[in-house]
Amino acid sequence: MILLNLLSFFAVATEQAVPGTRIPLQLHDFEFKVMTPLLPIDWFPTHVRWILYNPYGKEIYFVDGRLNSVTLVDKGYEGAVYYSIWKVSADSGYLKIPAFAQPGEWVLKVKFYKSGNAMTLYTIPVTTGSIFDSLSAPLYFIIRFNALWGALTFEQAIQIELTTFALIVMGFVILILLVLILRRR
Repeated sequence: MILLNLLSFFAVATEQAVPGTRIPLQLHDFEFKVMTPLLPIDWFPTHVRWILYNPYGKEIYFVDGRLNSVTLVDKGYEGAVYYSIWKVSADSGYLKIPAFAQPGEWVLKVKFYKSGNAMTLYTIPVTTGSIFDSLSAPLYFIIRFNALWGALTFEQAIQIELTTFALIVMGFVILILLVLILRRR
């Protein structure tokens, strides 16, 4: 079992966000502590997962990325528990508040692969925006596949820009109308 302690700050956004607002996925000299019972493990953080939760605690979307820099700051024992403190930096771009987002406190968490629970980085107060805000925001879906009692798992996050989706649907409607019109002739 691995436990994580957050050694860096916990940020709270002060401005209200609306659908389409960009959330940076960046860590600069971010420190965290990994704790394991008794014996040290051979573990080195290389990847990060950014996870966006809605106000009800449901995972809405995730982005996987690589760490740009990793430094072991300290390691040792606290009683019978082995610990290591890591300093990492990452830049995975950004994600956006989704279209038609529920108002409330959204949460962005970060998880370092095979390191236990995700840690909260930001809370983002989200308010209902205009229809134009939602039209410039993406829709998010997570597809999860679990078979053979957990031995085979797969998950994929999918982002669809609402304007692109609307143009595709309108294109299909126009195509169907053209086919119907040409069939009547």
